[in-house]
Amino acid sequence: MSTGNNGLLDGAKRIAGTFRDLAVGGGLPGAPLGYRLRGATASGPPLTGTWKAGDQVPDRAGITWTCTAGGTGTAAAWAGTYPDQTPALEHALTGITGITGFHAAVAARNITRLDVAVIGDSMTQGQGATSYAAIWVQQLNRAFRARFPTVANGSSGGLGFIPIQNALDSSTGNGVNTFTWPVTATGTPGNADLGPVRYCTDTTSAATWAWTAPAGTTSVRVMYYDVGTGGSFTWKVGSGSTTTVTGTSTGTDLLTSAIAISGGQVLTLAWVSGTVALDGIVHYAGDEASGVTFHACGHYGWNISATSPDGWNQPETFTLDWVQAYGAFPNLGAVIICLGANDQGTWTGPQFQANYQAFTAVLRLEARLGTNIPIIPVTQYACGITPVDPGGWPAYARAIRGAAAATGNTSVVDVNYRMPPVSSGFDSGELWLNGDSVGHPSNIGHALFGEIVAAGLAIA
Repeated sequence: MSTGNNGLLDGAKRIAGTFRDLAVGGGLPGAPLGYRLRGATASGPPLTGTWKAGDQVPDRAGITWTCTAGGTGTAAAWAGTYPDQTPALEHALTGITGITGFHAAVAARNITRLDVAVIGDSMTQGQGATSYAAIWVQQLNRAFRARFPTVANGSSGGLGFIPIQNALDSSTGNGVNTFTWPVTATGTPGNADLGPVRYCTDTTSAATWAWTAPAGTTSVRVMYYDVGTGGSFTWKVGSGSTTTVTGTSTGTDLLTSAIAISGGQVLTLAWVSGTVALDGIVHYAGDEASGVTFHACGHYGWNISATSPDGWNQPETFTLDWVQAYGAFPNLGAVIICLGANDQGTWTGPQFQANYQAFTAVLRLEARLGTNIPIIPVTQYACGITPVDPGGWPAYARAIRGAAAATGNTSVVDVNYRMPPVSSGFDSGELWLNGDSVGHPSNIGHALFGEIVAAGLAIA
């Protein structure tokens, strides 16, 4: 025990003792191991010093860190115990608004619309659901709007971003197969590594795309990549007049002007000239100017790395800035990251954390997003993919929280603590898709996941 003052008796008054560290011995039945209490940090686990397994260090953000593997400096491994796991905590840096800016934007939703991009894998893309409206991001929209309605539109709102194409995993060729993709194509359009899901449709020859507006639709805007070599396409609603959109070679993702359309009407897009690259349709249902919309930007089978061919942070095919695509959303106020399930099959927890931090750094460097963009990591539940880390899925959940602490301006929503693992059962359609070894959620599972995230964001 290192002592500053053991406590002295000054007449009838005892001066409180102070200690630099406190060793607690083990040996009791059921608790054979000892541990040490060793000071505190301002935020996050210690990054320097030599530590033993069992050492405990609280920080001023309300988190108690326990050393799970001894070592010096960053070689030591830590796990944090949070005061509330939904969300785990808010990580803020002095002078930067961070996640507080997201809350301010929610508060101002009646004045200015708030858009939030949700970057994810096949679950975010919708695998397991039976319609695009049933995927967890749409359930998040429904639940969040119920908590934060608008004067103009109540708890109603649009679907947000709908990718033109079903984004496929380049390694396996798989894509969402539990519902029919809402946009159909004719001709032979290809795909390119562009747009919010890094999978747009592109063509240099005749092709058309059709989409039927669901009930409640009031307008849409088409997101497209403005190809440097130029190109043009048309849009029309039903049998109405045709409007031509001509590229201006900006090399960025753009939105068309608002297109008025009602439920049941068909929007048709058609190639006209040059190279056309279409990302998706942004759907509105009376919420063009107000409210909150979460946009599903999932890509089947993808992870967060920069080295995998199916990694979100990999170099882009055409050496373009893929992150700028999210700047096409008019009022982007935050980015949610829901990844990790595919990562656990390749990387350990510490490797995953390093990849996560590299990914968030890329997001923060994009001028169209702003260096202060709030980032909201969402931990997934323990799925059926076998983790390479001996610590199992908890090692990856800890890595997400560690990355958030290191990144700053983040708030973690720990679904991992609120949704049972796939191994718990419920895999006959109750929560997980029947016969799916990975553990993609069923409609009920998607709804539960969306509800948990909505609650976490509301509490934050």
